[in-house]
Amino acid sequence: MVIHDVGVAGIEFATGKFSGRLHCLQRRAQQRFVKREGYHIPEDYGLITVLPSEGADEGQQRMVVISSLTSAGAQAAAEFFSSPQQLQVLQEKLQAEGHRAFPASWQVIIKTTEDVILPLSYSYVAHRVMQP
Repeated sequence: MVIHDVGVAGIEFATGKFSGRLHCLQRRAQQRFVKREGYHIPEDYGLITVLPSEGADEGQQRMVVISSLTSAGAQAAAEFFSSPQQLQVLQEKLQAEGHRAFPASWQVIIKTTEDVILPLSYSYVAHRVMQP
């Protein structure tokens, strides 16, 4: 599930180019599902959104939203977010862009292959840093 036009502390997320890309990827996964006439989507995408919590001092507290079309996509995104190795790779990508630490607001798209409702594998697709 993609959250559309939701403003949090003045930030709109899951809109624009980034969510458009996620929507296109999810649409392609749905089309494959229809063409194969199967009972599940063999691949899906999860979206991790991290935002500062409202009322948090100096942005120390964050809110994490994990979303997807399927439970397997959401689980894959949660596994990515809880993996120190995956977060280290993401942090290296952010550092290459000039960020010393994790920004206050960011999103990551994760692709997963699944077997019925369980993710079999997942991989990083793209990220973006959101400016407040």
